[in-house]
Amino acid sequence: HATEGERVPMLIERLGLAHRAHARPRELSQGEAQRAAIARALIGRPDLIIADEPTSALDRANMEKVAELLRECAGEAGASLLIVTHDDRLRDHITSVRQIGPMAAESAA
Repeated sequence: HATEGERVPMLIERLGLAHRAHARPRELSQGEAQRAAIARALIGRPDLIIADEPTSALDRANMEKVAELLRECAGEAGASLLIVTHDDRLRDHITSVRQIGPMAAESAA
C-alpha cells in the first residue's frame, strides 16, 4: 500500500487536478474544489466513505472520474461506500445500488 504522501500525487492526478496542485483554495473553481475535497477525504484510506452529493458541481467527465475513484478506493481499502445523490448519472456508474426511498446507497463488497 502507498503511504499518504505517495497517495497525494496519485489522487491529484486521477482527479484531473495536477495542473492546479499549487493553487490556493480560493483560486479553484467549484468543481475543482469539490474534487480536492474528495481527494482529502480519501488520502487516509477510511473504513467508511460517506459522500453526500459528491458529483453535484461536476461535468460528466469529472463525475465519471470521481465515481471510478470512489469505487476503486473503497475496494482497495475494503471500505464501505455510502453515496447520497439525486444524480442519475452517478447511479449509472455504481455497480451495486440499493434504493432507500429517494436515496441510493452503495456498499463495497
